[in-house]
Amino acid sequence: IVLQTIAANIGSSLTPVGNPQNLYLFSHYNIPLGTFLLILLPVVLGGALLLALSTLLIDKKPINSLIATSGPKLMGLESDSPESFKSEENIIDRACLEERENMLQIPIKKGRLLTFIFLFFVSVLAVLNLIPIEGVAVFLVLCVLVVDRRLFREVDYGLLFTFIGFFIFVGNMSSLEAVKTFLSQLLSKGVFIVSLLTSQFISNVPAAVLLSGFTKDAKGLLLGVNVGGMGTLIASLASVISYKLYTKAHPKMTKCYLKVFTGLNLAFLAVLSLVALFFY
Repeated sequence: IVLQTIAANIGSSLTPVGNPQNLYLFSHYNIPLGTFLLILLPVVLGGALLLALSTLLIDKKPINSLIATSGPKLMGLESDSPESFKSEENIIDRACLEERENMLQIPIKKGRLLTFIFLFFVSVLAVLNLIPIEGVAVFLVLCVLVVDRRLFREVDYGLLFTFIGFFIFVGNMSSLEAVKTFLSQLLSKGVFIVSLLTSQFISNVPAAVLLSGFTKDAKGLLLGVNVGGMGTLIASLASVISYKLYTKAHPKMTKCYLKVFTGLNLAFLAVLSLVALFFY
């Protein structure tokens, strides 16, 4: 799960629509698409190679997807220790088979699928400034209300409002004269390092918004907030989401998860920082 989270952070770095900070910076600096891809390609390729090597650390055995979601609790079991997983393996295997059979019985509505594929491409066109983004936003909301309004109930509004709070905080801080002076002086010493470190404390999306108003070095900021998505737990939205999902299923494994998460993320952060600095 930790490696999947890292892979999400690395893979999302390549394109403007891959993650929120890229979407914002692509629009803010009006970066040409080709230039954007070339800036981040070395980091993504280096990260992919490192991920491939990291898979050697994983035991060569089938992974039960049900463990990450329902796990023992689906079967009425209480323990979340690694030892309990071994003893419950056969029970969970059977549960996985039953779950897989149930999923295969769910009919795929082709009309609904095609609608969402169409909406995705409409969104991409809006990001590339080929059609008005305001009109697209209204169009998307109306379409989802018609096609599947239940999706609005499945949004993690707590997490959403947490990041809205980050943006409000960043906006208020960046309007202070003392903060403006401090950030301008700080960024003059190295946009990449400053944006990378800032991401570790306030997450990479707010860091991108905060620092973009004080530098014209789009390349350094783009590399910094994307590589900076690794490291601490709050460095990226993907890390927060995977942590919440895992600890909700296995609350007794929180410390173990944090140790593995921190160790792997710091390793990736160190290596990919060197890669980014080499091509910066």
